[in-house]
Amino acid sequence: MIWTGDSPPHVPVPELSTDAVVKDQLPIATSQVYDAVANLWKAWLDEEALSTLRKAGFYSQKVPGNPNLRIVSLNTNLYYGPNAVTLNQTDPAHQFEWLENTLTSSQQNKEKVDPIDQFYGHMHRDSLMVLSDGEGRPVSSLFVSPAVTPVRNVLEKETNNPGVRLFQYNPGDYTLLDMLQYYLNLTEANLKGESNWKLEYSLTQTYGVGDLRPQSLYGLAKQFATPDSKQFVKYYNYFFVSYDSSVVCDEKCKALQICAIMNLDRASYSGCLQQHLGERRP
Repeated sequence: MIWTGDSPPHVPVPELSTDAVVKDQLPIATSQVYDAVANLWKAWLDEEALSTLRKAGFYSQKVPGNPNLRIVSLNTNLYYGPNAVTLNQTDPAHQFEWLENTLTSSQQNKEKVDPIDQFYGHMHRDSLMVLSDGEGRPVSSLFVSPAVTPVRNVLEKETNNPGVRLFQYNPGDYTLLDMLQYYLNLTEANLKGESNWKLEYSLTQTYGVGDLRPQSLYGLAKQFATPDSKQFVKYYNYFFVSYDSSVVCDEKCKALQICAIMNLDRASYSGCLQQHLGERRP
């Protein structure tokens, strides 16, 4: 299970005092940041997990009550481009070496370590993505969550309503069963001076899919791609968290959306747009 944790808006906030805590520069050794996080999470983690968390921000431990299931949490900030502390290092903090050893040990002990799904923030928009392997088979579902904070950029006239979501899963094997998206009509809330959060949609019921597996979402994306797809009209309305249902997604807009759902690397995304629009993207 992967969550980027990158959900706040990217705007300067003087109150956060980024002069005292330097953003983006996460080290490969013990730091005040890693220690602070470890202290916050020590009620949930065992000593071995806390040790590696304090060392470089990653950890692993078995799930309480399920000794054959292991959580592995990586610190991907070590590979962030602006992080000068890890510049030109092939394996910062030896995290990949640690991961390989952890997975080898889990395999030998017949533990289960499955990448269940991937959960993202950052974009302030509600979207789905499907990762495929080298043979074109869907292998992982990606869920990009909208944000509680609305945001508008220079390239879009639309903004988003605030949104939060709930995932339902099978407690036996941890597979996702459904996703419930809730939202706040911000215009209505401002007019009435009160908030009324509502269920916006259930993914399985709204789109008629049986579950949230990669194969199911890939099939749904194929439905989106068909001409005059009513499924896609719903998807694009939810993309802005039901901000304005009158907004129309034209041919180019739809191609950008469909290609982004099913093509997650630059080369295939560019090829998809070339196929749909005859354009080459950088």
